Amino acid sequence: MIGNVELSDIGGLATFGVATSTNYSIGGDLTVGAEGVVVAANAAVIAGGNLALTGTGRTGSGAGVEVAVVDGGNTSLAVTGSSTLTLNGTGGSVSSASNDGVELGSQTSTGRVRIQSEAGNITILGNGSDATGTSQTAGVQIGATTIETLAGGHINITGVAPTAATGEDADGVVIENESNILNNVATVGTGSITIIGTAFVGGEAIDMNDGTPNKSVIRSGSG
Repeated sequence: MIGNVELSDIGGLATFGVATSTNYSIGGDLTVGAEGVVVAANAAVIAGGNLALTGTGRTGSGAGVEVAVVDGGNTSLAVTGSSTLTLNGTGGSVSSASNDGVELGSQTSTGRVRIQSEAGNITILGNGSDATGTSQTAGVQIGATTIETLAGGHINITGVAPTAATGEDADGVVIENESNILNNVATVGTGSITIIGTAFVGGEAIDMNDGTPNKSVIRSGSG
């Protein structure tokens, strides 16, 4: 375990892990700022302090912050105690259907992503950019992912769709493939879930059913 880690103004991609299990245990804060930040499939990152990943926009295409997954695998980001977890991403500058601001998991994978805090807040901010084609591009894309607080932290998700031409699917926040957003605390009035989406053209502010029908759960309280 190491203490505080800060990596700022990285000119390319900052990547955690490879396609085999890789664990990162940070005793203090973890702060990463780059054009794009990628947490590779099957990586597990846990911080005892605040965790903040910021992707300012790739010079090519792709998500600002991406937490990847593969079939049958598990990828996780977690903080302990009252520490906060923040993901802030802007899509790439070259027109592409993959320019989500923040991309968590996959709309088709059987693997899972977990984003978890205890009493600290989880904040996810995504700005999609330069969409092209008819594929879905979003401010925040959530698939096969559980986002949860365990001891009263708030969950705030804000996604702004990319600019797009007529007929393109530019969504604010997408929640699909059995994704769950959970505030798991029994105390009434403790913790909240706020989701705000801004769509453009033919998109939806909050999109929860574009593919094969499945069940996604958004719940505040452990009952």
